[in-house]
Amino acid sequence: MVTAPTVLIIGAGGSSPYGFPSGFGLKTEIVNGLRTPNSELFRNVLSLGFGDAQLKGFAQELSLSGGDSVDTFLEGQNDLFMRLGKIAIAAALIPHERTDFLFSRQPEINWYGYLFRQLTENLRNGAGEPLTILTFNYDRSLDHFLYTSFGRSGTLPGDKTRMITRNLRIIHLHGMLAHLPILAPADKPVRDFTPDVDRDLIAAAAQDIRVVHEAAEDDVEFVEARRLLSGATRIGVLGFGYSPENVRRILYGTWLGAWRGTLIGSARGTTGAERLKIIAQFQNKIQLDQQDHDCCRFLREQVQIIS
Repeated sequence: MVTAPTVLIIGAGGSSPYGFPSGFGLKTEIVNGLRTPNSELFRNVLSLGFGDAQLKGFAQELSLSGGDSVDTFLEGQNDLFMRLGKIAIAAALIPHERTDFLFSRQPEINWYGYLFRQLTENLRNGAGEPLTILTFNYDRSLDHFLYTSFGRSGTLPGDKTRMITRNLRIIHLHGMLAHLPILAPADKPVRDFTPDVDRDLIAAAAQDIRVVHEAAEDDVEFVEARRLLSGATRIGVLGFGYSPENVRRILYGTWLGAWRGTLIGSARGTTGAERLKIIAQFQNKIQLDQQDHDCCRFLREQVQIIS
């Protein structure tokens, strides 16, 4: 699959070409939806046992918060707002899960497709090494795209398709909108990749969400992530905002100090001063893309990460 143990770290920018909002975009969508009683979002959240005044109060407080995401706002909030916030996140994101839209992106922005094609080509040349994808996103668009594509690939024999799915691992560090049926452990909530919503689907999706401040360095997902990172030869960072809290959790401990691999990151929209800060966070071991590339162009320029 790949020629050396490889880890990709994905942030919200990774899902944006596929119709999913950024952190600020999600905040805006929830504020507008919960302020509008006839909106689908308002009706869906209301059906989960909240009152009109609670929804409008949440929207007002969220709109006046200085942070750029719902996660930031929820830090320090009471249990009611925490539960309402997770349900609102799930209810807002689920309608963006559109398979037709996901598989019809233009090649120049479709990094999911580029990754699939590159992995398929690499697999023809040998068994390869494991690829791990660490994502901070709640949505399952990348999971759905890759596993659906490999399951329907007519270019690889069945044994090679099985090989790549065994070697491909996707870890959602902050949880997800429920597990896809094909990948779900027995004890986890399950939901198809679909924009259809009802109260049960929203509740299942919200159940597995862990907002930023709920996560901790000793969570199973982060412990496993650092184990995989420390054993990787190559690490690529795509569409990631480099928030200090998330960077601290993936770098926690001493593993980076002894690490001798290649670490390359995209940095779209960052200033020179912000780039210097990011490089310092990574102990001067990260090479940041010098161009303002999106995820697809970044992968195409840095194809050695996954070749």
